[in-house]
Amino acid sequence: MKSKETLFQHLVNPHFKVIVGMQDGRYVQAVKDGEDFLYADHSYFDRSWLRGHFRLVRNGIHLTRIVKNNHTNRLAKFGVELLPFKGKRGPKIGFLRTSTTNLAIHQLQDTEEELIAKVRNSTDREIVFRTKADNPKVGVGPPLSQFLADCHAVVAVSTVAAVEAAVMGYPVFSTPHCPSWPIHAGDDLENPIIHDRYDWANSLASASWHWTEAEFINYLKYQT
Repeated sequence: MKSKETLFQHLVNPHFKVIVGMQDGRYVQAVKDGEDFLYADHSYFDRSWLRGHFRLVRNGIHLTRIVKNNHTNRLAKFGVELLPFKGKRGPKIGFLRTSTTNLAIHQLQDTEEELIAKVRNSTDREIVFRTKADNPKVGVGPPLSQFLADCHAVVAVSTVAAVEAAVMGYPVFSTPHCPSWPIHAGDDLENPIIHDRYDWANSLASASWHWTEAEFINYLKYQT
């Protein structure tokens, strides 16, 4: 099993700066300087440093577009099953809050509050919130599947939990900062657009790796 630090050793390469996580300030500096870099963090699927999985995104923290001409079924590698969209959804809206670190670094605090206000003005449904664990005031909540059990749809600014919700079959309303953006459910909270999710999910899987694959990644052509 590989730790976060050991993974970094496997990702060092001569072509790009590789940044692991947002906590040490290197990501902010790279963006400020306009550098070409690769960002590594938890995988989009089967997520765990201990499993040796990570995501690798060029010049950003999330892959927010569909990667074209990728004919390899990476979903099978991670055992991802795209569950059917739920035809009869519940009476609530699930709002998946973004981590405080992400909000602060990308100055998205106002964006999230404005999106919450927009949701409140768009529906009479109860809004329930799931908060990221990096908020010390919040304990560990129920599994996401349990949290969403009574939800009609999901809303998020920028979180991998939105990917998990979409895989479970919930329509997701998100922003261009979120990895679920290519399957954004539109502007009508009560009548979400239902997308085919395969190319989107397979693109995220193509950005997800096991540490043993690091030496085979073509960094020069990666996500171009």
